[in-house]
Amino acid sequence: MNKATALLVVFGFFLVHILSGGKASAAQASEVFPLHEVEAHLQQALQDEMAQDTVGVRYVRFVTSMQDRQYTLAQLMAAGLTQADISLATVMVEEDGTFRAQLDVHTEDARILQALQGTHLAAIGKYEEMIAVPTVRNRIERGQIIAQGDLDWVTMPRRRVNGDMVLEPESLLSMQAARSLVPGRPVRSSDVTEPVMVERGATVTMTFATQNMELRALGEAMEDGKKGEVIKVRNTESGKVVFAKVEGPSMLKVNFMPKLAQKSARQQTAMQ
Repeated sequence: MNKATALLVVFGFFLVHILSGGKASAAQASEVFPLHEVEAHLQQALQDEMAQDTVGVRYVRFVTSMQDRQYTLAQLMAAGLTQADISLATVMVEEDGTFRAQLDVHTEDARILQALQGTHLAAIGKYEEMIAVPTVRNRIERGQIIAQGDLDWVTMPRRRVNGDMVLEPESLLSMQAARSLVPGRPVRSSDVTEPVMVERGATVTMTFATQNMELRALGEAMEDGKKGEVIKVRNTESGKVVFAKVEGPSMLKVNFMPKLAQKSARQQTAMQ
């Protein structure tokens, strides 16, 4: 007896009978699939049974009645059950968040049939609510502006969603990546920032407006600025440094009245 056969015999898998008290149903179709796809098929069966596409498998274990033990999918595959195909026979959903399923094993391998003492397996596990959150389709580098075509969705357990995660794709559009963003990973609020509209050293237009007039002057930005931020700007003509609010690309608004504006305003008032 080789090592794989011995391991299978130790497992001694046998069908765990589904107990009463839950909601049981036969699988819609006897689709045959490889063992490594069992969790995906269980999840689809749960969604069909509960009529909810937000249900996911939190964990699943395979059990034996002879030994009263639970085995993971990895342990089953390591034991050699990758050579067998599986189909889902019945599913029972409990209100406490657990489920049970009967699996049929399709194989002509005598070693597997001997170890299972039949052609059935049983699985038990827990289900949970899932939620789709925005992610990026391709890697986004730091400083890159996020466009509609850059966005995708990733499904994850609701229990893992926290307040820092971005839940609406609209909140990411036209934002600038504060760090590299990886496909399939949820985006956090701290991962993005408003784009820089004014770069340090750029020539900008400063405006100052009153009820009766508007003054404009050229300046040089002394620091980067995002929309709504107040930054230092050097007046190109006078050399004086003022604070101005970023209104748009290369457009800033001065929030106080320079002496020249005060003089012009007084002159216009006197002429009225």
